[in-house]
Amino acid sequence: MAIERTGKAKEHWSRAQELYEQVKKDYSKADNEKAIAEYSEVIKLLPKDAESYSRLAACYIRTGQCEKAIADYNKAISSEPKEAQHYYARCELYLRLDKKKKALADLARAAKVDPGRAGAFYESYNRVNNELARDRYEVDLSSRR
Repeated sequence: MAIERTGKAKEHWSRAQELYEQVKKDYSKADNEKAIAEYSEVIKLLPKDAESYSRLAACYIRTGQCEKAIADYNKAISSEPKEAQHYYARCELYLRLDKKKKALADLARAAKVDPGRAGAFYESYNRVNNELARDRYEVDLSSRR
């Protein structure tokens, strides 16, 4: 992250680093509520820190707050649009929520921003696309009965 570390920005950076070290401990202990509060504080200090948004999203997933997790993945992507992992993580969440079309879109974006891993993303894309086709086929069959 390109942040000028002088004056107030330097104070924010130092405090954010302290919080970040603490939150890693709380997250690893699965103290999700504390980790959510601490990641939220880091984000207040460093509002463009995509990694903190992504980790906050992971905390929300652990606590079953999937819509909040999606919102934080959106912010991570907005801050770091060329990071394929954010798209892939949001894709996995969409799959959990049975939002396969959105998952497919994220897989395609991930492959576009990280062509070196495109093969792996397209394997997942094909799997999800086949599931969608199967779902459409099953709906079509059930409507004919």
